[in-house]
Amino acid sequence: MYDFRDSWEHLITVEQFQTAEAGGHYPRCADGAGACPPEDCGGTPGYSALKVTLANPAHEEHHAMLEWLGLRSATEFPLTVSRPTRPTRDF
Repeated sequence: MYDFRDSWEHLITVEQFQTAEAGGHYPRCADGAGACPPEDCGGTPGYSALKVTLANPAHEEHHAMLEWLGLRSATEFPLTVSRPTRPTRDF
């Protein structure tokens, strides 16, 4: 279940429309695995704080956050996600 209290805003860009294939399962997401904040990280402020913590090995919570995320190293966590320069259409 998604925690709506964290007030996330999502931008979804539809890049292409295709004809449905018989027997296909829809909707289908072509990409994006790992391109989001971890579940229950505290919304935008919590995600920002998490990135600061992971980027600083001397931070007092660095090791605890690695354990929470199940990582051996902060290099396994994508600290940046590419974003479009502008949306192609606002909904």
